[in-house]
Amino acid sequence: MKKSIYWNPARLLATKADFMLCIGQRGNGKTFGIIKEFLKEYKKSGKRFCYIRRWDEDIKAYRMEQLFTPFRNLIDEFFGQEFTIVYKSHKFYLVNGNGTKIDTIGYVLSISSSAHTKSISYGNVWAILFDEFIEMAGEQTLKDLMSRFDNTLSTIIRGDNVNVKVFMLANTVSKYSPFFLRFGFDINKIEQGSLTVKEIPLETGDVLRVALEYCEFNETASKKISKYSTNAMIKSGRWEIPETDEIPTVPNSIVKEQLLFTIYTKEVNVTIGCFFRREKWSELIKDDKTLLYIPKYHVREFLVLRTVDRKSNYFHLSSEKSLKYSDYNDIGLMLADIKEQTEIDFDDELHRGRVFCENCFTGDYFCNAWSKFGRVAARELL
Repeated sequence: MKKSIYWNPARLLATKADFMLCIGQRGNGKTFGIIKEFLKEYKKSGKRFCYIRRWDEDIKAYRMEQLFTPFRNLIDEFFGQEFTIVYKSHKFYLVNGNGTKIDTIGYVLSISSSAHTKSISYGNVWAILFDEFIEMAGEQTLKDLMSRFDNTLSTIIRGDNVNVKVFMLANTVSKYSPFFLRFGFDINKIEQGSLTVKEIPLETGDVLRVALEYCEFNETASKKISKYSTNAMIKSGRWEIPETDEIPTVPNSIVKEQLLFTIYTKEVNVTIGCFFRREKWSELIKDDKTLLYIPKYHVREFLVLRTVDRKSNYFHLSSEKSLKYSDYNDIGLMLADIKEQTEIDFDDELHRGRVFCENCFTGDYFCNAWSKFGRVAARELL
């Protein structure tokens, strides 16, 4: 048999973890590989699966009707050529040649509306697939994602549904995900091609087993699409994070930095600090008339973003409620106060290209936090 060019979930499945996460390049067959396992299990035991996404829009009928299109050959192999799999009313059905629904093989629901499906029974489920669990840059953030996710799981995992496996798949579009924090993965230290397994003790005395596979780069799969894209994630499987310029500096210069403001994002437990950086240096310039060398002094000022362990005493942005005058919920208000009190216009500095990041990952966190807080309405914080 010809070896498949696409990702094989065997190594991840061998961990027998409760949560199995897989990240990697787009188009390498992550979703195909897991759904194939769902079909195999249903063929063997009749057990069903649940397919979940973040938003209702993600599970619209026209999207779900196409989910099993690539599985035509497998459906023929497992069930026969006369059978098809159709989608209707949040369920996948196995249908015979007469158009008769033989059985429900899977369920579909969104995290955003799972609160409205608590009374629905999801019977005989052995696995859950949360597809695209990492938000894309600029995507709207689902408020209370983690609690909604937990409620979604509790809606499914009850009754006879025990020892359910949860699969979580995503393209490497951003390192900004609260799930990495929840499971204790330092995503900056996860290497491409690696498989990491963690055992997390629970208060009940049980142990939660979590596995994360960062897929090896698949050159064959990449070639199918890479000529149409310069995206790093598509071409190489690396993180889809724009590289940042190095922080400019002159050897032997005198550098002073003052923390201007901080942003705290509870979702990933990261605090980003913006520093006002002032750099001074001198050089000896030969005077053509006197032939003497005289010092010429230079001063450069710009802003630097870094991850920090402390919050600013003067300007701090977070979604947590606070009565301190130095704490803000609204990014526009904070920047306006900074401009008024320090005469530093962050927006202007940003657009002029005078804001630098310590590395691309800090930039990724900042951009996501910036868009998140930019969308927070005052009404939601009352």
